[in-house]
Amino acid sequence: MSSSDGFAKEDSNYSDYSDNWYLDDSTPSVSEDKIILLCNTTIPTKEFHICVAPLSVIVLSLLVILVKCTRQGSKLFSILGTAELLEPSSHKELAASVFGLLFCSLCTIVLEDDPLPLINGSSHQMKEYWKILAFFYYPVIYFPLLGCAAVRHRIGYVLGAILSWLHCGVLIWQKVECPYSPKIYTYYQLLSSFPQIGCLLTLSVVYPTLLIKNLRKPVPEELPKTELQEDMNCQEYVKELFRRRKHKICPKSGILPQMSTFLLSYVYLPEKGFYLPTKLCISSFVGLIAVYQVALLLVVAAVPPLQKIQAGITEDIAFLLAGFNINLSDDRKEVVRLVQYYLWVIEVCFISALVFSCFITLSMIMKTMVQHRENLKALYRGDLLNVFHQHQKLRSSRSLLVSWMSFTSYQTAVICLALVIEQIVLFICVLFFAYLIAIPVLYGRNLILLIILSRMWPFWLLLVLVVVMQHLTAEYVFLHNSELTQSFLKRLAFYVMTYLLFIVNVLAGVVMGIWRMVISGLFNVVHLSRLDISLLNQKAQYFDPGYNCYSQYLRLEACHLHPVLRAFCFLLIHTSCRPGQSTKQLPTNMEEGIQLMKKEVQLRFTTSKQIRARWHLTYTLLRNPSLKLFRRPAFTDSISNGTGTCLSTKSCSEQCDNQL
Repeated sequence: MSSSDGFAKEDSNYSDYSDNWYLDDSTPSVSEDKIILLCNTTIPTKEFHICVAPLSVIVLSLLVILVKCTRQGSKLFSILGTAELLEPSSHKELAASVFGLLFCSLCTIVLEDDPLPLINGSSHQMKEYWKILAFFYYPVIYFPLLGCAAVRHRIGYVLGAILSWLHCGVLIWQKVECPYSPKIYTYYQLLSSFPQIGCLLTLSVVYPTLLIKNLRKPVPEELPKTELQEDMNCQEYVKELFRRRKHKICPKSGILPQMSTFLLSYVYLPEKGFYLPTKLCISSFVGLIAVYQVALLLVVAAVPPLQKIQAGITEDIAFLLAGFNINLSDDRKEVVRLVQYYLWVIEVCFISALVFSCFITLSMIMKTMVQHRENLKALYRGDLLNVFHQHQKLRSSRSLLVSWMSFTSYQTAVICLALVIEQIVLFICVLFFAYLIAIPVLYGRNLILLIILSRMWPFWLLLVLVVVMQHLTAEYVFLHNSELTQSFLKRLAFYVMTYLLFIVNVLAGVVMGIWRMVISGLFNVVHLSRLDISLLNQKAQYFDPGYNCYSQYLRLEACHLHPVLRAFCFLLIHTSCRPGQSTKQLPTNMEEGIQLMKKEVQLRFTTSKQIRARWHLTYTLLRNPSLKLFRRPAFTDSISNGTGTCLSTKSCSEQCDNQL
């Protein structure tokens, strides 16, 4: 036999061996992915967007014509409704639903092969450009769903209902026809579309509801009442401030009352007279959608592969483990059962860690809402140090405007990142506990960690005894408690004991340092999704970009949306109207109210109205932090420079009373 024949024989043997190893002798079946690709819906996504894109442009054009006919002197942005999208008087459920649709579209852009639905089959290089274009395409497509409500007209409500029904009906029809897809997981696209369907269903219900409410009211009265709704809410807030409060009952001492108080601090309960800003409602709602989408992606990316690996394990795994000097059992079937069991434990640990991560993230979102309400109420009453821990100026600036625009986006991104990091950390911790503590204790073998800890018991006993001894001697030997004071006795023995326990305290300090790293790491991981607290020291908290964004966003909210200021402006506008003037002609913008405050208008009030107006003016000037900035330098700067006369508080108040 020649050498070539020998090599040919070896190659044939090798090919036979590989065929026996990799191929299945059974009848070849069609793969699941090929079956999934055969599913084609009757309304393809590309054709739908080709039709809905010009329809959205037509709806925007109709809104422009509608506002031009109903509102005289309206500019472009007011015509499109952008001036009222995020105002406190806007419809929070509509704004939150549209922002939820935008986040769902972001998930589609990142994960789909065709980020722009109008173009299919693009190259890898062009795909990145289409992604950039898709970042602006979806906001334009979904903008009419929000602009129809901002117009505040029956025709706008009808157009919004039709457009939302169209989006919702087509999406539900597509998912019913083709509920599966070959990417990531069979039913991933169906499961990921549930928030999108929920947002569209909300829009489909809210628009007809607004239309029905509009039809039941006369046309002339509907517009002012809707625009003045936020001013009425501000008046409610002021009434709650004036209402006599009951004496607070001191909390009961004990573990259960303290635990219940701690748990209630993480639950946001509506408070009469206080309304969360629209931007924060949107941030919380989009955060919930982000938790769902990220959790779903983590589940479908990890659990199905683990189940496939677990189902495909054969007795050959014993030879693979033997190559790494791992011998689980002499019986191959027992080895297969053990490996499948360990993989099942990994799956359980992953799901348990994900459940804990979602629960922690949702708790942090709820706590953010509670803390935001407390911070806003503190800023409304001028308590800046309690919120920012240092003096801050409540005035508009470039950074404040940028932070306000990007707060919701940053909050959503941080929630997604925090959920992933929490999942990784908790999964490692749960896996460590399961494989090194729970399973060894349950089956009584592989007690490696427990054996190491048991061998070190003299060291741990020494640390515990030293720490306990220090506390006992400090309490009963070196400290003398009298009725009035506490005195420090036996200093010589105290110094000697400090010297003798130096080395042992160094070892205890190592344990304390490790525990400090663990606690600080877990605290930062758990609170990463919250922007209302800083993860740095109090003096360095403004180096934290997330907290810096939140603080500037909060300052802008307190500066321009102060409820007392808005209620006061509404009071001035309402009382300045003539008796014969209709309520439809009343200006409702806060800027017009401020301009009205600057004008010297001679009005005749009754005594009761005069007292009420003067009281509101005095309260607003003294307590509103945004107005305090404009009146304070007139006195402080002149006095500090020596250019003006010193005015006492009494003289200032007398001058204010004379002017009133």
